[in-house]
Amino acid sequence: MKRNNRSLLSKEPMTLVTVSLALSGSVFAGGAYDQLGVAGSASGPDATTVCAEGHTGCTHDHSNDHASGWTSTPELTLGGFTLTPQLHANGVYGTTTASEPGELAVGSHDPSKDEAWQWQGIEPGLSLRSDWLDGFATGVWIPDEDEFELEEAFLTLKELPFLPSGLSIRGGQYLNRIGFHNTTHLHAWSTVDAPLASALFLGEEGLATVGGELTWETPGRWPAFFSVSYGEAREHAHAHGHGEEEGHSDHEEEEDHHDEEEHHDDEHDEHGDEHDEHGEEEIAFAGDVLSIGVLVPFDYNDFHRYRFSAGAALGETEEGDTLSVYQLGTEYAWHTASYGQWGRSLTWRTEVFLRDAEESGQDLGLSTQLLAAITPELDAVLRYGWVEGPEERSRTSAGITFRPLGSDLLQFRVQYNYDDLDHGDEHSVWLQTGFNWGGAEVR
Repeated sequence: MKRNNRSLLSKEPMTLVTVSLALSGSVFAGGAYDQLGVAGSASGPDATTVCAEGHTGCTHDHSNDHASGWTSTPELTLGGFTLTPQLHANGVYGTTTASEPGELAVGSHDPSKDEAWQWQGIEPGLSLRSDWLDGFATGVWIPDEDEFELEEAFLTLKELPFLPSGLSIRGGQYLNRIGFHNTTHLHAWSTVDAPLASALFLGEEGLATVGGELTWETPGRWPAFFSVSYGEAREHAHAHGHGEEEGHSDHEEEEDHHDEEEHHDDEHDEHGDEHDEHGEEEIAFAGDVLSIGVLVPFDYNDFHRYRFSAGAALGETEEGDTLSVYQLGTEYAWHTASYGQWGRSLTWRTEVFLRDAEESGQDLGLSTQLLAAITPELDAVLRYGWVEGPEERSRTSAGITFRPLGSDLLQFRVQYNYDDLDHGDEHSVWLQTGFNWGGAEVR
């Protein structure tokens, strides 16, 4: 992928170690394009072609066409390898009509407290680049829980003589390439919370695998990307405080104690039933998982860009029941400026999911989102999500992201959610703050 600091990655022939201070436009807005390139990157002419969906040689560089606002990014070059650090932090405060805010959360980073500040995550990361080997590692620390979890740590072999043209091999722990959202981290989202269908069908922290992956980029002006992954589904150390919450307030502690007594007595009130339904929705992969992903980006010209995706994940649940998830998606982006220049844009993305679980049967899910880049400082988003299953529900969201510096070094996002649940309607308003620093992320 084209990066603003590409020339700074080069070195003199006799230089063994160099430390550079690269000027990198940190202007992605934490998800203004939400993976137009890689997990949210949309920089340069290769954003929707060579580097679409995090495939071969791709990066996530926080430097899309909003080229205003700059940050200093240190890079360490050792021999033919370059190391680039990243740091992201997100927190949220808001209010909701739900008596149990955690019941509305479907993703591990989703807001789950009412009228209280909540850390969604602090994400340090490090990228490795060379002509034949790329790598990336990142984790998330939740200060509220004082826990750190490794999210990704992988190496990718590419462009080696013994590999067929366009083929790369990735190994380690990684987010599987299925759908538009699953390969993104919290800081790359264009909304405060995760889409319903993706989070409920692929897991509250996304589908991640410890294993190996082959990705083939077809030759031609408009390449397609085919990925096959096999490995063991990642086990999560914690749920980031959503669901049944622990000790967030005295009132919540009393409710938890009350629920515990009801559990021992085998008595379930209305809230208990809701928690049970929420638990039934969390049908997750465990053990070995095979996933397949296909992405076909097509740029009609600089101003009209398309992406088509299809994917499948096959495996079992922790109980040994068979579980399959299938995905189809399409995205259209209209830009007023050519590649490498900022301009107003409108991006419409739609995904459909089918989950086939032995214990619950077949369930459908839909997510559609309209994202408008209005100015370098301002984005607006509309999103609708719907799922059927043990509990049919839908969510309509509207949000605005404001970047006072014209870059996502510092950003503020306000979002309204309307949740239509089986047991009633809920309204929520969330204010999110974000900080993003660092160079391009290898995907």
